[in-house]
Amino acid sequence: MNARPALPRLRVAHLFLMTALYFCSAGFQFQFPRDVLSMGGTAQQAGLLVSLGLIPALLLAKSIGEWNRLAGGRWPAVLGGLVVILSNVLMLTADHVGGWMVALRLLFGVGHMLMSITLFAQAAFLVEDPVQRATIIGWQAVTTQLGNAIGGTVGEHAYHYGATAFWLGSCGFALLAAILAACWTVKPKAAPVAAPTDVPVKFGWPPEVWGIVAIAMAFSAVTQFIPPFVDHLVSSGEAKPFAASWFVTSALLMIASVRLVGSYYASRLLHPAVLKICHGVLLAALLAVPWMHTQYQAVFLGLAFGMTYGWLYPALNALAFNRLPAEARGKVAGWMVTAYEIGFRLSPIGFGALISYSGYRAMFFGIVMTYCVILLVSWKADKRYLVAAGA
Repeated sequence: MNARPALPRLRVAHLFLMTALYFCSAGFQFQFPRDVLSMGGTAQQAGLLVSLGLIPALLLAKSIGEWNRLAGGRWPAVLGGLVVILSNVLMLTADHVGGWMVALRLLFGVGHMLMSITLFAQAAFLVEDPVQRATIIGWQAVTTQLGNAIGGTVGEHAYHYGATAFWLGSCGFALLAAILAACWTVKPKAAPVAAPTDVPVKFGWPPEVWGIVAIAMAFSAVTQFIPPFVDHLVSSGEAKPFAASWFVTSALLMIASVRLVGSYYASRLLHPAVLKICHGVLLAALLAVPWMHTQYQAVFLGLAFGMTYGWLYPALNALAFNRLPAEARGKVAGWMVTAYEIGFRLSPIGFGALISYSGYRAMFFGIVMTYCVILLVSWKADKRYLVAAGA
């Protein structure tokens, strides 16, 4: 049996440290809606400002991915870090919700796309072995989650010390990430041009993109709407008081654990049957949420959701990269990040409408139905993809 090549451990550590520092900076953004409210803005305005990140994602994702493929990740990441720092520093000049803040959020979105797509793409370029690639992507997903957790916690404390401490604290982490990016020397090797049967000509969009949209939608619902749903249960007298964090924290801890452990068994866990089970358990957990009335039920459902979502995200990303040769991975990296942004940021618009007109239970049923429709689209796309590829 052929042994796999040794992992480039120093390069992997360099990438993970850069990832952790940047997402520590990005974790500060969890406090942004509070900042908008403190300026006299509304929750709706805060949500719209957050959704502005979709515009740079849709416009720039493919170009950023190709830049990474052609020139390596150093300069895209350095530029991204500097743009993030500039937008955060200029936020100190914003004192109300208006056109200036819209411009700054768009500027931040550009920097965030440059950084996040580069980090993601470079993970795909580090190794050629499919299982090792899945392992690195899984580890990077854990690093991202930990960075967000640290940044979210530090950012909340910094927020209470005022705008200067808050925005400059975020800049500090982004600056460290940019410095590490300037030292990044890994450049993808030139790959031979693939034969026409190796890469589909017409159906180049990997079907896993649709799966990413679906799980991002589910994660958005859980992180943003479980807390108000629990408040609704308590205020309506349907349940005794309990904290929504019983669900959310359990899910987040399980996500990190599954990604860490799953990365060691990627060769087995990338099997289609495993992914089908994960989709099924995730849908069952969402269907059960409307009947969640105690912290014990919340912990159980949170663990079930975290266990399945935790593996689906890195697995779908790894499978998408493994379908294509190196020259296509930059473009795919842009697509996958954009797909997640679409699922996470656009879906709350529909969720909010369902809650307003039909209530929380209808929203969770609507999520499950939409998720199933997206999976059907993914299945159809996969069949077309295989036919186009000559598989």
